[in-house]
Amino acid sequence: MNAVIRNDDCVSAGAPAERGCPPAAVDGVDQATLRGKMVNYLRHARTIYDAALIDLYARVGLDAATEAIRDRVYAAIVDTYQALADEACRPAAERQAGL
Repeated sequence: MNAVIRNDDCVSAGAPAERGCPPAAVDGVDQATLRGKMVNYLRHARTIYDAALIDLYARVGLDAATEAIRDRVYAAIVDTYQALADEACRPAAERQAGL
């Protein structure tokens, strides 16, 4: 299984806890997928990543600034969560390789 198991009806209807929906389960989810979801959560929900990118919208040097912000966020994830280092470094490596 390549995705976190969840009750789709509960998730799409809003806050699951308020409707008594079961929590998401990660049993059977491969570790690479789980690490990817964890890094994505940290990048978007636990940093000012998205707000910083919005502030840069339509400004000169946006691409370079976006890359610098991404690199700093990923570096902070690596420093704080060493178990996620491989996954946090993967996007930069893919960008450098042109993937």
